[in-house]
Amino acid sequence: MQGLIKKCYYKFFGNTDVEIALLPRSGSDRQYFRIKSAKDSVIGTYNPVREENDAFVGFTRHFRMAGLKVPEVFGYLRDENIYFQQDLGDINLYTWLKSKQTRELFDEETKHLYHKVLDSLLLF
Repeated sequence: MQGLIKKCYYKFFGNTDVEIALLPRSGSDRQYFRIKSAKDSVIGTYNPVREENDAFVGFTRHFRMAGLKVPEVFGYLRDENIYFQQDLGDINLYTWLKSKQTRELFDEETKHLYHKVLDSLLLF
């Protein structure tokens, strides 16, 4: 799969001098790859369910045009079931909260983050 990801990455970005790392799965058949070049990092996603890919790419583009905070989709190879999206890093709300388990769960920092998340969700 990494070979196909690299080949598809080249079609969009014109670069084969990259490092590709498989990321942990998160409850679906999707496979996520972090692709790092000398100047940037993107996420390559393979999902065998084309209808889910179509929906994700379509919704994401629509949300971005509406000014909502979602990752940018850089390219979608529909026949290969692969799309490339903005790499926003490893930390999401769940992993951030999990890292705080040894401290007070709802400290001021956590409350502030929840307010930001809820404010963003209201825009959807």
